Amino acid sequence: MSKISSESSAESSVDRRTFLVFAGLGGAAVFLVGCGGDGPTGGGGDGGDDGGGDDGGGEPDADVVVEMENIAFNAPGGGDDVTIQLGQTVGWVNRDNVQHTATSSQVPGGGNAFDSGLLSNAGTFVFEPNVRGTWVYFCEVHPNDMVGATIVVQ
Repeated sequence: MSKISSESSAESSVDRRTFLVFAGLGGAAVFLVGCGGDGPTGGGGDGGDDGGGDDGGGEPDADVVVEMENIAFNAPGGGDDVTIQLGQTVGWVNRDNVQHTATSSQVPGGGNAFDSGLLSNAGTFVFEPNVRGTWVYFCEVHPNDMVGATIVVQ
C-alpha cells in the first residue's frame, strides 16, 4: 500500500512541477509580448486617414510637417499653426530626445479627433482632416509648454 501511495506522490509532484514550468513559461511569454519593441509608439488616432506612427526616423509622408523640437511645435514658417486645404495632410516628427504627442483638444463639427500616441525621437505621425474647420492640439506629455497649436483646413 505504501508503494502505491509513494507512486501517487511522485506522480503528483511531477505533475505539479510540469504545471509550474509551463505556467512560468506562459507568464514570461505574456510579459515579452506586452513589452515588445515593435508595438506602436505613435499612430493610431481616433479617425481620419492618419498615417499611423513610425519610430523609424526620417520625414513623415505629409503635405506639411510640424517638428517637435525644444519642447515646442515648430511649423513651417515659424510658430505652431498650420493652414492646409481639405485633402492635404499634416505630419509631425519628434526631433527631441524626450517623448511627445500630437493630440487634438478641439475638433470642428463632424471632424475626426486624432492622437499620435507617444512618439520617441525621430518618431512620426500623419493626420488627414476630414472636414473644413479648425483643430486645436497639444502634447499630452508637455501640456503647459506645447499647447494651443492649430490646424486650419480651408
